Amino acid sequence: MLRVLCADDDSLGRKVVGNLLSKWGFEPILARDGIEAWEILQQDDPPSLALLDWVMPGLSGPEICNRVRGRNSGNYTYVILLTGKSEKADLVTGLSAGADDYIVKPVFPMELQARLQTAVRLLTLQSQISSRNERLQKLHQEAVDMTLLLQQKNAELEALHDENLLLLSSIPSVFICLDGHDRITQWNCAAEKIFGKSAESMIGRHFLSVGLQWDWGAILESSFLSQNENKPVQISNVPFCTEEGKQGFLDVTLNSVSTSHCEEKGLLLLATDVTNRTTLELELERARRLESIGQLAAGIAHEMNTPMQYISHNVEYLKNSFLKMEEFFDIFQKIEEGVAPEIAVNCISLSQKHRTFLRREVPRALQQTLEGISRVTTILGAMRDFTRAGSNEPCFIDINTVVQSSIDISQHEWKYCAEFNCDLEPRLPDIPTYRGELGQVLVNLFVNAAHAIEAKFVNTGIKGVIKVRTFQEGDNVIVAIEDNGTGIPKQYYQKIFDPFFTTKDVGKGTGQGLTIVHGIVVEHHKGTIRFESKEGVGTTFFISLPVLEHASVEESELRMQ
Repeated sequence: MLRVLCADDDSLGRKVVGNLLSKWGFEPILARDGIEAWEILQQDDPPSLALLDWVMPGLSGPEICNRVRGRNSGNYTYVILLTGKSEKADLVTGLSAGADDYIVKPVFPMELQARLQTAVRLLTLQSQISSRNERLQKLHQEAVDMTLLLQQKNAELEALHDENLLLLSSIPSVFICLDGHDRITQWNCAAEKIFGKSAESMIGRHFLSVGLQWDWGAILESSFLSQNENKPVQISNVPFCTEEGKQGFLDVTLNSVSTSHCEEKGLLLLATDVTNRTTLELELERARRLESIGQLAAGIAHEMNTPMQYISHNVEYLKNSFLKMEEFFDIFQKIEEGVAPEIAVNCISLSQKHRTFLRREVPRALQQTLEGISRVTTILGAMRDFTRAGSNEPCFIDINTVVQSSIDISQHEWKYCAEFNCDLEPRLPDIPTYRGELGQVLVNLFVNAAHAIEAKFVNTGIKGVIKVRTFQEGDNVIVAIEDNGTGIPKQYYQKIFDPFFTTKDVGKGTGQGLTIVHGIVVEHHKGTIRFESKEGVGTTFFISLPVLEHASVEESELRMQ
């Protein structure tokens, strides 16, 4: 309900107007004079419409208009002057004072109602305009705030972009980013340095057309896997070649990424040059193998010395026997020349004395010599296999031959404390291995088994047993090495493959043997190694190596061609 102030010093007229206002649906507020009217208009929520008599005690209608228009208020008051003056000059004075309308007395109800309706329409329009102005001002302010925010965010994005560029240019790893169409969007300084191709010449080009010389088969296979399974894929020791023809190795991680402007997934490629590390690992591997040979050298020398001694004795015997036979040759020559018959009698006597002995001992000496030569040849062959430098690619071999060579080369470690039993499956498929590394694994495990048996049966005169079995289980070839030595205490189960962990006395173990074994089996051959043990009973190690088709290795060898 709209409130209307009616200020008139005429009580009857004031009352009549008040009744009409109530009748027409307004809320009348009555004032007896100008002072009271001004007080009402100064309230926090003054009436929106005021009917002011021109002449009133205290303040006149035009004076109140001047004060109303002079105040700083957000609420607009629509003023209608009630006057008995009809001169144009008087009306101009009233309107100039701030009145919105006027009614000449006497007041006719219909005219008053019409003027009030006009006032209501104007006030409504004024309210709508004010509301829209406020909304426009609010929207304008929001637009200003949004513009400032966007400017701030743009500045932050530019700073972040600069930081990213600086970061990408400073990281030592190769960083290559592809969009959903396999076009290069990022090519950092490390990529420029390693591949010898500038970012300017690479950005925007299709990845397959840039002419990188590396293992494309592994890269494409891994990128396909990453994008289809939406997970990072890592490849180790990817061979590559620089523009100058220098070869090296990269550890590569590929990760699929989604781009806003393309439905197809992009690709993020990170690569670290591990050429020096790989070279160092190969050198370290050779050093470890030579170290193992050095540790076995005394025993191997002993193993070779024994057959060499009886070869030497037998050759000496054969030499002396040949000298005896020369006596026969001399006698036969004299008989042929017609020498006295007593020489023939002596010859027959000498022949009967030595013939039986020579027939028995000479073949035996020859057989022993051949056996000694075979034993030395076997040891030398085992040493050759054990010390053979590794290659970048595995080769297919019969696992049983590696087992047998490792038994031969470690024989001096177990021959005095254990019996060796072999149960080797003869129909095993060839498996891809690094022969020298696998030999090192088996020798380490054989030596550990011998030491465990020696510790258990020391000073008892009892020999332990080392049993080696090979068999196929699914897509894997298994080598099981069992001993009846001291076993492994349960508290050591979690530490057995840790670097530098050993249960041997100081000076008898470095704690590196099983760590090397684990690394060679798991990392180099992608196999597994586990053990079962019971303290005081013995230990069994199980080495599981995957069986691959020959074609798989042939394909991997052709990837760089």
